[in-house]
Amino acid sequence: MKIILVVVISLDGKTTKWNLPDVHTLSSKEDQEYFFSTLNKNKLIIMGRRTFEVAGPDVYKPPKKLRVVITRSPKKYKNIDGLLEFTNSSPKKLIEKQKFRLVRFLRPPL
Repeated sequence: MKIILVVVISLDGKTTKWNLPDVHTLSSKEDQEYFFSTLNKNKLIIMGRRTFEVAGPDVYKPPKKLRVVITRSPKKYKNIDGLLEFTNSSPKKLIEKQKFRLVRFLRPPL
């Protein structure tokens, strides 16, 4: 099994700058292209709740990929069959349950 973690981090170790009106400005065009190209290579994409919220509509690009959002409160959200699930399970349990060989655990370009 191959698990890949994708994270955009600034030189000062930040994953976001909360006062930016457009959080995507933290990453370069190349970072964003790499991030979205990795989405095309996988069937299972695992992310945290904040990543899901920050990604906005981009979370659904590309279509027909299962996104699993890890949150303490999965019942606050609505699942979309085959596309979007909310859970409080660990990434390890999710990967074992899905039996996928290649997984991306993502933090979007910020």
